[in-house]
Amino acid sequence: MSRRLLSVLGVAGSLLLSALPARAQTADFAATGAVPILTGSYQVSLTPNAAPNTWDVNIVANVPNPTVDVMTVVLDFVPSANIAGFAAGITSGGPISPWTSAVINNGGSSIAFTADPGMALKHDASNHLLGQLVFNPGGAPAAGSFVTAQLSGNAGAYNGYGKFGTVPEPATLAMALPGLLPLGLLLRRRRASR
Repeated sequence: MSRRLLSVLGVAGSLLLSALPARAQTADFAATGAVPILTGSYQVSLTPNAAPNTWDVNIVANVPNPTVDVMTVVLDFVPSANIAGFAAGITSGGPISPWTSAVINNGGSSIAFTADPGMALKHDASNHLLGQLVFNPGGAPAAGSFVTAQLSGNAGAYNGYGKFGTVPEPATLAMALPGLLPLGLLLRRRRASR
């Protein structure tokens, strides 16, 4: 009887956890040369920030180094997100030099950053792009959604895409545990009575 109860509890618990809502996690991917003569790649990372509806962006050249410096970065969210604001800049370990030109397109689902003169993202990994995207409430990337990146320079482009993974919301897990507590107590009571 106890094995049957354990089986039922296991199935019920897994069904419960599989039905929990999830939030998107980091999208981390490489953008590679759009044509074979462009070697190397750039690493693109988008990570949720502690601030609500805010995501950190980090882009840096991978080794072996790409052949083109990046002057424009376009991020496109599929299905669409709802970008409300942005900030981005270049750093080589010191203060951040901002990229001041950015355009939000397609109703907030796409953003294009453009480097100020002399502020390119270097192909030799001597600097990297740091940024933040702020989304309207409910407009952040959903779990399972995609982001595409196009990194362009004077001599070519690097393209890539990533998928946002999923993790159950902590509040949902907290609500599920008290629901499983009575089942655990029932199982303990049955064992003690034997």
